[in-house]
Amino acid sequence: MSQENSQVNLTALQQLNSLLQVSGYRSLYEGRSTDMPIEQIFVDLADVEDESSSLIARLLWLEDLEAAQMQAAEREADPSQSYHLEILVRLPFEAPAHLLPELQKLALWLSAPLPLGVYGADEATGIWFRHVLLCEDPYEQETLIISALELAAALLEQQSPYFSKVAEGHSAREVLAQIAQHAGGPHV
Repeated sequence: MSQENSQVNLTALQQLNSLLQVSGYRSLYEGRSTDMPIEQIFVDLADVEDESSSLIARLLWLEDLEAAQMQAAEREADPSQSYHLEILVRLPFEAPAHLLPELQKLALWLSAPLPLGVYGADEATGIWFRHVLLCEDPYEQETLIISALELAAALLEQQSPYFSKVAEGHSAREVLAQIAQHAGGPHV
């Protein structure tokens, strides 16, 4: 985003939200409030034509989160010269708690070869994908951020069905064997 835009008193995330919308993404900016002392963007990564699917990415500056936590603990945050943008996507389905170990196994296996981000599963969040992007200047990184979102959306479109199978009761080993067989690789 140009320096000219940064001078109109919009934050980097407000500018990014505008750019995402102009680029065709459905996104929502949430500013700071007393309930949520950080700003964040929610981006729908699902196919625009398929309104039945939902894959929402949350973008926020980790430095804002750290500062809010420090303020809550009444400590001073360390100012940083770089910014860390967290992209967090919670996959849109639930799994019984007893399947959590299988989902975690699958998350580990599928995360290993990823060019960015990691999958995970826990009781609090469910099944998720997370990537942290280092931005030296948050006003000048829109191409990098949109590329990361596009890559995350493509990965999730390709790999979220595997998590869905495990959430339905298939073992991670079975799903990995199917992936290997489909790819023509060695069996797991």
